[in-house]
Amino acid sequence: MRLSHKLQVNTRSTMERRSATIRLSHRMSIPICPHCFRRVIPAVDGICPACGKNTNDLANTDPYRTLVGLKSGVSLPPICHHCRAPTQNIKKLTVACAPEGTGFANGLGQLLARLFKPFGIMVKMERLNKAKELTLQLPTCEQCAKMVRRIAPHYVDFDAHRIDLIVHTEFKKALEEMHRPDVGATA
Repeated sequence: MRLSHKLQVNTRSTMERRSATIRLSHRMSIPICPHCFRRVIPAVDGICPACGKNTNDLANTDPYRTLVGLKSGVSLPPICHHCRAPTQNIKKLTVACAPEGTGFANGLGQLLARLFKPFGIMVKMERLNKAKELTLQLPTCEQCAKMVRRIAPHYVDFDAHRIDLIVHTEFKKALEEMHRPDVGATA
């Protein structure tokens, strides 16, 4: 009897430990290399596997640049994403992904599309239905709009509907402040 009771206690403590480990893993984040702005797990000596530079060495890095992930439709602070100047101007960033091939367009469908116009329309409709497009309205001051003609995303995740950009650190701080849950809120 006691042996089974002791076994249950050990099982519970193992489950509790597993639960704590799972909770901790959700809080952990992958650091961003200050040189290449990629999310990486550096080697023991701090070397970034993407660019080969030491993630602990901040020489020749811009301390005012950081990586931020933005989703379409998210409200953004009224400061320039590039220089942090207050602004009401916006610059539109649109990225699109169209599939190269579709189920119908491959093989026989491609042949039929070339021979008969109705099949060509079906192929185009299928491609349009599978295409994805993400748009951001980025606050950009007039000076930066002239200087930075084309905003290039650092990474685009079409499945998560997220665009990663390198922005000014103050823009990221203002964004986090805007979307910070209220501390004094009651349930």
